[in-house]
Amino acid sequence: GPSPPQAGTPANPRPLVAPGVNTGATTTMGYHALVDDVRRRAGVDFRTAKVGAEATVLVLAFALDEAERRRLLSAVPASLRDVLPVDGIKRRRDVSGFLAEVGRISGNTPEEARYQAEATLAALADADGDLVESLHVPDGLRELLEPTPVGGGVVGANTSTAPLTEAELTAVLAGLPYWSGGSDGLHRVVALPADNLDRVLDRIERLQQENGRAPTISRPGPTAA
Repeated sequence: GPSPPQAGTPANPRPLVAPGVNTGATTTMGYHALVDDVRRRAGVDFRTAKVGAEATVLVLAFALDEAERRRLLSAVPASLRDVLPVDGIKRRRDVSGFLAEVGRISGNTPEEARYQAEATLAALADADGDLVESLHVPDGLRELLEPTPVGGGVVGANTSTAPLTEAELTAVLAGLPYWSGGSDGLHRVVALPADNLDRVLDRIERLQQENGRAPTISRPGPTAA
C-alpha cells in the first residue's frame, strides 16, 4: 500500500513549559485539595466551601488592578473563576463591602462570608504563598489575610471566631455538666419522645436559617439526637 504521509509541522507550535517553571498561565493548585482545605477551615460541607471560595476569588480579583487580577485568576483552578454572576461583580475594597458582595454571590450572611473568605485566602496562601504575598491587596482588605487570633466569643461581620484555647475549653465544660468533647467540638446526647424529636430538629433548622449557625445533629437512635 502507499506509504504514510510525513508528519507535518504546525505553523505556530504550542510552546512547552520547562519542568518546575510556573509561567502564570496555568495553576499548580489542585481544585479538590484547595476546596477541601477551605471546607476544613470554615467547617462547612464541600459544596458550601466551593461556592464560598468561588465568590471570594472573584470578588478579590475585581478588587485588584487589572494586571494583578489576571495574575490571580490565572493561578487559581479554572473551576473557581469560570462562572460569573449574570449581574456582574461590584468592586469592593473595604471589608464590609467585600463581605457583603461575597455573601450576595454565595447566598450567605456577611458573618458566614467572612469565615469562608478567610478560609479561602488562608488555603490559597498555603497552596501558593508567594502569589498571595505578592498581590497588591487593597489596604482595606489586608486584615482578611491575617491569621485569626486565638480566643473565643460570639462576633459579627467585622471579625471572626477563633478556636478556644485549652483553658477556655476547660472553663466552658465546667459550666456545661451535660456536655463533653474537646478542641474538635462539644457534644451531648438528648433523649426525647419520638413524637417530639422531629419538632425539635425543625426548630433547630429554623434557628440556623435565622442566625446562620447551628449545631451539627446526628441521630444515634430513634429517640436521640
